[in-house]
Amino acid sequence: MINKRTSAIGYVFAAVYALVLSISFACPVFAAEANRDSGLFHHSTWTLKDGAPADIWAMIQGKDGYLWLGTGSGLYRFDGVKFERFELPSGERLPSNNITALTQLPNGDLWIGFFSGGACVIKGDRMTNYALQDGFPEAMVFAFAQDRDGTLWAATSGGLVRFEGGRWQVVGKDWNFPVKRADWLLLDADGTLWVTTGETMVFLRKGSRQFERTGIETGRYAILARAPNGLLWISDNVHGTRPLPGLSAVDRDIDAGNDLPRTAFAHAKRMLFDDEGQLWATDANRGGVYQLAAPERNHDGHAVRSDEMTEVFNRQNGLPSDIAVPVLQDREGTIWVGSNLGLSSFRRNSVGVLKDLSVVGPSSGLGLTADSQGVVWIANRGTLYRMDHTQPVAVMHGLPDVQAVLEGERGVLWLSGLELLRVADGRSAKIPLFDSEPYTKRRAMTSDRQGGLWVSSVDRGVFHFSAGKWSPWRVDPKLTSLIPGSIAMGTGSDVWFGYSDSRVAVFDGTAVRSFSSRDGLQIGNITVIDPTRAIPLVGGESGLARFYHGRFQSIPSQTIDAFSGISGIIQLENGDVWLNTSKGVVRIFAKDFQHAFDHPGERFDYRLFDYQDGLPGVALQANETPTVAVDSDRRLWFVTNQGVAWIDPAKIRSNMVPPPVAIRSLTAMGRSYMPSAVLTLPERTTNVRIEYTAMSLSIPERVQFRYKLDGVDDQWQDAGHRREAFYTNLEPGAYHFSVIAANDDGLWNRQGASIDFTITPMFFQTRWFTVLCVLVGLALLLMLFLLRLRQMTMLLHDRLEERHAERERIARELHDTLLQAVQGLVLRFQAVAERIPARDPIRLMIDKALDRADDVLIEGRDRVRDLRTTAETIRDLPRALALVGEELAQDYPVAFRVIVGGATRVLNPIVREEIYRIGREALLNAFQHAKAHAIEVEIDHATDHLRLRVRDDGQGIDPIILEHGRKPGHWGLAGMRERATRIGATLDIWAGAGSGTEVDLRVPAHAVYCDGNRSWLNWLRRIVSGGRYT
Repeated sequence: MINKRTSAIGYVFAAVYALVLSISFACPVFAAEANRDSGLFHHSTWTLKDGAPADIWAMIQGKDGYLWLGTGSGLYRFDGVKFERFELPSGERLPSNNITALTQLPNGDLWIGFFSGGACVIKGDRMTNYALQDGFPEAMVFAFAQDRDGTLWAATSGGLVRFEGGRWQVVGKDWNFPVKRADWLLLDADGTLWVTTGETMVFLRKGSRQFERTGIETGRYAILARAPNGLLWISDNVHGTRPLPGLSAVDRDIDAGNDLPRTAFAHAKRMLFDDEGQLWATDANRGGVYQLAAPERNHDGHAVRSDEMTEVFNRQNGLPSDIAVPVLQDREGTIWVGSNLGLSSFRRNSVGVLKDLSVVGPSSGLGLTADSQGVVWIANRGTLYRMDHTQPVAVMHGLPDVQAVLEGERGVLWLSGLELLRVADGRSAKIPLFDSEPYTKRRAMTSDRQGGLWVSSVDRGVFHFSAGKWSPWRVDPKLTSLIPGSIAMGTGSDVWFGYSDSRVAVFDGTAVRSFSSRDGLQIGNITVIDPTRAIPLVGGESGLARFYHGRFQSIPSQTIDAFSGISGIIQLENGDVWLNTSKGVVRIFAKDFQHAFDHPGERFDYRLFDYQDGLPGVALQANETPTVAVDSDRRLWFVTNQGVAWIDPAKIRSNMVPPPVAIRSLTAMGRSYMPSAVLTLPERTTNVRIEYTAMSLSIPERVQFRYKLDGVDDQWQDAGHRREAFYTNLEPGAYHFSVIAANDDGLWNRQGASIDFTITPMFFQTRWFTVLCVLVGLALLLMLFLLRLRQMTMLLHDRLEERHAERERIARELHDTLLQAVQGLVLRFQAVAERIPARDPIRLMIDKALDRADDVLIEGRDRVRDLRTTAETIRDLPRALALVGEELAQDYPVAFRVIVGGATRVLNPIVREEIYRIGREALLNAFQHAKAHAIEVEIDHATDHLRLRVRDDGQGIDPIILEHGRKPGHWGLAGMRERATRIGATLDIWAGAGSGTEVDLRVPAHAVYCDGNRSWLNWLRRIVSGGRYT
């Protein structure tokens, strides 16, 4: 139960909340930036019109880098650029939108406490609520804290509670907790838990289960904070904001506070100590936020007074509202303050500003210089100032309006304005001008080492003042008509003159050397020259140049925009270069400066200081003297069009926190997808937009991004400050997108963030469809191939028939003419021989000639028979071989038969003829040479081959002949083997003395058969084998 006092307080809070909850908010945009009165901090403000939520009552920075805001209208997160209301992917809603407490545990669990009581925890994508039935009181939650044992505690208006065993438990008398209220709790470095109760302050030692009293009296809503030195501070509406010196769990030697003066002044709603030990607190009485730069001054325990407040920010100087509650310092050192009308940030500037010095008009300027002792002198509106560190001290008043100040020799200062003054030993002397023209006609001025002065006049040219007299400079007629816009003394006696149109002249006392764009000087009108170092530098309206080995090297502003309108250059002893430009102040480290000129066009690092860093305006242009100087403390001073600023290079805060990177969403075909482990996009997706961010809250506008989509980008794409990537004409497939980011100081988070997504293909974009198309294409090619093969086969067949017909004709002609005639001659000679006596030597010669003639006739008949064998004759291979054997059997007493096995197949005519020739040759050898009693031919039409075997039971073949493959002078066996090789067949011959001979020919099916049983694989096999007889 909540007591009456708690209920009353709750009604007051409810009334306040009801008032501020009526405020609406707009869409996210960049914050409206402004430099406030204080030159120490850059103050940024986001109001409702910038998208900031109203009623920000709690605030933390999460492990993900986001700034989490607990508001009266829900939970929000902020990446420095955009506010977004947090919604769980599951669609679950918070039990209440009125959030008053936030914390995130080391394991990432986010705990939320509500104004109406209860709490919830978000773990990943799931949320668990805890209400009264779970042990959590129906009371406003003020704060959470986790102790060293991992136990979570909560301070509520209904008491102190702790989370244990999955439930919340109210801490009461068994813990020696005195009341049913807890306003605040804090865990110190020793693990001691400190709690304010609205009446007193108690603590719990580490490992103990009994609270102990401090005896310190407190009022309602007392809060606690711990200073970097370990000192506890308390703030309440009874004794204000004060430290508690001497208080610890071991030593409670402290004034209980009962005798302290009662004051509600500086009572803080929330307070913290930043990383420099300064105190920030939101004021419960006057509103706004105040800062104590030196809280150690309150070491005696007295309450904060108004004169101790270093800075006070309220609605009058830029805070969205005076009703401010949470205050936080992020990991980059920025202070954040939440209010009921928006959000504010305070970031310590790197640039200091002299508030009282300014440029008030075109005829009233600023001039500064540093003397040989490192003392900075500033002339402004008739007053000469000497800087005492960063404080201006006026040394001369009532001077004519001064536009420029210049150091001379031996402590002399030259002041240029409506008059020209020489200041020495605290006295000024007027120097008569070389003409009576007004001040605006003079362009540039520098002093020499002899106490003289060089001045350029718009209409009169260059004059030199020496020994009390002016004399015109007329050394080079080509330069007489040109008016230098800048003049500087070099390291010796040389004088440098800068002109318009990228022209520089150097006068060494006797002669002049002139340089122009032909010598590499391409920076526009020359505005400043620094020849005081070994390598002179020249600044122009359009870039920076250095004089190196007799020539100039230029970096134009088209390449580096920050190098525009340079009116001041400083080269430090360590090689660093500082520029005062129309874009701000530029710092280039020595190694980067060298790299920039040694590798023209390549990227190099530099740091730009502008309004984000507290710089008022930009470099003052068209000044008679340079607009930058360095003092004895190595502090740099700059004149801008808004005043005077300074930078201490040794105290520049560098952001050493790599920015966490996150992918916010992926949009395709008008639908937005949240990042997930597996992201599948629908068919027809070709364009995607990926939105990403980086949580660098310091200066989010300076965050740099690079991204890459594997499979599309060969290298990282430089996105600059843009926080989204676009891709078009994407093909279906799997993609991996990566993005990295750098903070405002150029420190990169190389790990970044990534997302994988897959674009679903249409059916005609799938791999199986591609394979099918390839197969169909191959089938069409195969059909075309087979068709062409059929055409070629028919063509060859026709040509073969023509060849056989011609052979038959020749055979007929030979038979009917030559052979018949030879046969007649043989018969005639035979008749003549019979009339000669048998023993006559002439008869013997004639008989031998007649025997030879018979052999010729037999050979001729064989050749004629070969010529008469046509494709039609051997179409039936078994029958053709049978005819050969039967014809030979008429001349030899041999038993002959033909055996045919398997179903008859259609044979390739060309291969069939070769088989016939091999079989015929085998039969001729068997009949003529084997002296066999039986000869047998076997033809087997097997499925995978055709087999021809010719066997006899004769005398066999000499093994030597088989080994050599032929008989000397005979080519029958060799011809058989050659024919078998041509058709891709295998020929084997077995023979033995007295056991006969067998010729075995095997022809593969794909080579011999040409009917429908042949497969495409056979065709391919024959193609790969060399295309023999397809």
